Amino acid sequence: MFSQKENYTTNPKAFFLRVYHNQRNSSKRRNHPPPQYTFKEMIEWLKLQPNLTKLWEDYQKSGHDRQMCPSIDRLDDSLPYTLTNIRLVTWNENMMKAKKDAREGLLNHGETKAKPVVQYDLATRI
Repeated sequence: MFSQKENYTTNPKAFFLRVYHNQRNSSKRRNHPPPQYTFKEMIEWLKLQPNLTKLWEDYQKSGHDRQMCPSIDRLDDSLPYTLTNIRLVTWNENMMKAKKDAREGLLNHGETKAKPVVQYDLATRI
């Protein structure tokens, strides 16, 4: 019998069910509508993704390294999860995109976490 963690890290259907529930929860936190597809529709979409098998095999070979974990990324983060607004990537690719978008103010409706820097020389008075 698998433990709960082993089940979702080694069983693709259990893994993506967890992903789907996470999408629903994150949509609620962001005040977005829930995914505009069912879990069954998401599975059918996943089956059409040419990189699914490689991503899953690489994740398994890595010993379930979080960086290699398959992840569903929204193409436009200001829009909700729809089958036309998602792509399948690694968790690392998804996080790198999120960090880049946050720096550039593309997340959170134009608000950026970047802080402006003003450089003064010794002759400049404040």
